[in-house]
Amino acid sequence: ITDGQVPSPGGMGADTSVVENGGVRSAEKAAAKQAKEDAEINLPGSREYKVTLTKKGKYGLRMLQKGSGHWRVHEVNAGGTVADHNADHPDLAIKVDDYLVGIGGQKVTMSVLEKAEDGVVLELTFVRVPRSIAPPPFGAAG
Repeated sequence: ITDGQVPSPGGMGADTSVVENGGVRSAEKAAAKQAKEDAEINLPGSREYKVTLTKKGKYGLRMLQKGSGHWRVHEVNAGGTVADHNADHPDLAIKVDDYLVGIGGQKVTMSVLEKAEDGVVLELTFVRVPRSIAPPPFGAAG
């Protein structure tokens, strides 16, 4: 998310099921899509970590949606809640290219972060993919 802005349409909690053949839901296809997205971040050497943030003003975090339930950290700005967390907990620093995969033990729903008022404590689960197999940096020519 970008502080004070709503992610692009379809980003928050979008239904991952697929509608085919005159409206018949294909749960199998949706499950296969989710499994593929999960496999992209659950690679050998990937590390899951949890951080607890107490919201104070802006997050100072810009994220882009990757698949139906993962958000990739695009930028960490100085002066926000995340930068303060990173300074206080360098061993659990949230870094560019980390994936947000859970909020409070549940699937990521950006509205939880957007609606959180100052003082709210959030438990966020991230996955860090090894740099050697991480996706190309944002803005890299493809």
